[in-house]
Amino acid sequence: TVDNAVRQAIEHLEKAHRADGTDRDVGLDLALSRLYMHAGENQKAADLLNRVLEYEPDAAEAYVLLSRAETALGHPERAIAALEEAADGNPPLLATLAELYESQRKWVEAAHTYEQLSEFNPTSTDIKTKWAAAFDMFNLLNPDTILGYNQTYTATTWLNPTSVMTARTVKITGQF
Repeated sequence: TVDNAVRQAIEHLEKAHRADGTDRDVGLDLALSRLYMHAGENQKAADLLNRVLEYEPDAAEAYVLLSRAETALGHPERAIAALEEAADGNPPLLATLAELYESQRKWVEAAHTYEQLSEFNPTSTDIKTKWAAAFDMFNLLNPDTILGYNQTYTATTWLNPTSVMTARTVKITGQF
């Protein structure tokens, strides 16, 4: 079965490590961590990935895998910290971080990360759409920001606005 094959693969890769722990093979360790996660051994994966990042801090894939392992362990703050550490200037990690922020409903952080990502790809409509959606979700869930903006005009200045907010609509439908 697949589970037996995964277990056997884990055993073989674990044997490939030297007993004294001096071997450092990023490819082997990333493969083993993926297998650990597939087998539901997320703590083993997280421990191994943290060791990988100690000896190879530029291993971008290790940060992504570590964030997935920490999320599976129920530690979303550690998952975010893992990506924040390395995402600056790395578009694939920024994209993963933005999606992680969205999954945690951290809309301001997601929007800021999409803004950073748009600097690398300014013509991407997908990034701009996600950026706008993150702001829209923040505004939808935090009406005080809009009310505060709207209430900055007094009775004497409301006829002379200095800016216009972009209109946004949301349509929610359902069947019962």
